[in-house]
Amino acid sequence: MSFGLIALTTQLVAAAQAAPELRVDSQELVVGQQVALRVSIESSQQPVQPEIQAPDGLRLQVVGPPSFSTAFAFDGRNPSRQSTWTWVYALTALEEGEYTLGPAVISGVSSQAVTVRVLPGGDHELERLSAGLNVTQAYVGQTIIWQASFDTQLRGQPEPWQLPPLPGLELDPLVADESQSLISSLKGQRIAGYRFSLPLRVAAPGAYETPSTAFSLLVAVRNQGRVERSQQVFTAPGQSLSLLPQPPGQDARWSGLVGEFQVSLEPERQEIALGETLSMTLRVEGNGSLAGWLPPNVELPGLKVFAEVPKLAGELDGERYRGVGERSFTVLPEQAGVLEVPALVLQILDPETGEYRLVQTQAFQVRVLAGQDLEPKRQSFAVLEPAIVDSAPALQARDPSRRSQLFSWTQPGVLLALLLPVLALLASLVLRWPKRSVRTGPNFREEILALADDDLGEAQRLLRRVQASLKQPPEAIPSDPTLWADLQAARFGGGDAQALVARVRQALRLLVEGA
Repeated sequence: MSFGLIALTTQLVAAAQAAPELRVDSQELVVGQQVALRVSIESSQQPVQPEIQAPDGLRLQVVGPPSFSTAFAFDGRNPSRQSTWTWVYALTALEEGEYTLGPAVISGVSSQAVTVRVLPGGDHELERLSAGLNVTQAYVGQTIIWQASFDTQLRGQPEPWQLPPLPGLELDPLVADESQSLISSLKGQRIAGYRFSLPLRVAAPGAYETPSTAFSLLVAVRNQGRVERSQQVFTAPGQSLSLLPQPPGQDARWSGLVGEFQVSLEPERQEIALGETLSMTLRVEGNGSLAGWLPPNVELPGLKVFAEVPKLAGELDGERYRGVGERSFTVLPEQAGVLEVPALVLQILDPETGEYRLVQTQAFQVRVLAGQDLEPKRQSFAVLEPAIVDSAPALQARDPSRRSQLFSWTQPGVLLALLLPVLALLASLVLRWPKRSVRTGPNFREEILALADDDLGEAQRLLRRVQASLKQPPEAIPSDPTLWADLQAARFGGGDAQALVARVRQALRLLVEGA
């Protein structure tokens, strides 16, 4: 193998490998505080040690060998196993400042970088509460995050966060809140950290002052020899919030989305047979909630497009919000040729600039095959079946040198003489057994004759019953490979009912007679 091929193979492997993930337990520290930093990657085998350097002002020390967890998945055909490897580092804040940490590099693949802020420390006990929204100005329809964090050296039981009233905002219906607890150290002293994140959507414009946020901690204290719980309450000041209405300039392409989004429209296949349906999926992904999404329709001249109900989801990871929406469309082409699907254009509001901009999908083509274009595919389907059925292993010739070692009663003539009475008895039983088709049932021929010429629903049900008795899947119709696709298309009004019933009747006759 040449050096160029080795280099190309290495690049392809690195491209296919999942990117590592870099996470810090807390991105806001005080001088002397130490927290855990984790680098994780999904890999079927143990990867090499990550390459990561800490800037001046931070110290990074590996804690030990990597740990791994294994998950199993099954896609309906083959099981797969995927392991996640995680390295843990101790990150210590040495000097005040704001630092960029990372990326972590494993086998040439880089993670994202994170920002760490170090505040000045003090000699007193650390009791620090901060809470508020991640922005001070937002537009109606925009997704913002309310965050709270509390660090303490006190040992106690935290109570639920007491959220202040948040006027003009509503809970995001796609994502629940996120809370977590973490343990770190400050100059050898244990620190408990509590974090809370809540996604919100701007519902109404206005200028507001959010009240202060409270956090309660139940601490064990001694009172005259008895251990009791004392409620320690900490507060964080409120903040000013300006919620703006959406500016003028919306048109027919308005999507209802506020944020940074990407869109794509992809077909299920690039080639289909005439009579089959084509499925397309529109996908929207960005940093805002899709609860207010106005999904567009795919319009094709002269064709009816059937749209499914959109599927919406959201994910919150600290300060990062990710919304995903999908909508599927189905169309039945009525003639062979090239089906042109134009680009979809969506108008979104960019909260960074306060202006509308357009995002669009890629236009694509789908070939609709029929006649001579489709015939080679039908022939390849029909040729495969006899080849599989007729293939049989060749008989091995007997070695003449070992013939003398066989007993006389193992010779073919002797064996045939011994088996003749048994074979005769079996033949008589078979001849006397009543003629009845176990695979197809006794009444299928009568049902085929009684089938109405235009009853397409009963024809489909009868075809399923016959195939079930033969233990064949619905789409396996050797005498008419495209029949099942045409029957599926009939659900959307495609094809002539009488012609389809005639084809079903012919296929049923061949199945029953062949059984």
